[in-house]
Amino acid sequence: MGRVVDLAKLYNRTNRFHKAEKLLRRTVQDIKSRNIDDDWLIGLAESELGYSLYKQSKDLEAEGLLINGYNLLKKKKRKELFHKKKSITKIIEFYKYKNREDKVAEFTNNLK
Repeated sequence: MGRVVDLAKLYNRTNRFHKAEKLLRRTVQDIKSRNIDDDWLIGLAESELGYSLYKQSKDLEAEGLLINGYNLLKKKKRKELFHKKKSITKIIEFYKYKNREDKVAEFTNNLK
């Protein structure tokens, strides 16, 4: 599953957001349907899916996935800090786009 999320990240980096969205929706659904208890993987996938949706101007759904993905990643203290920071960076970018300086400040503080 992690490799699928990595492929979706590649799609996002190359502006193929719709392709990433499709892949990530299936991945999240598959993880949840198999009752895989891996908040870390779900958080990673939801964060990336939220980013794909934001880049397609699907802001309402994107915001919830970005926040939920970050919260799931944040719960796992033993995992890499890099992924948590990338998740927060995506949220900050989203809120800058939405001109929500209050939220930008809130999540910028979480980077420290």
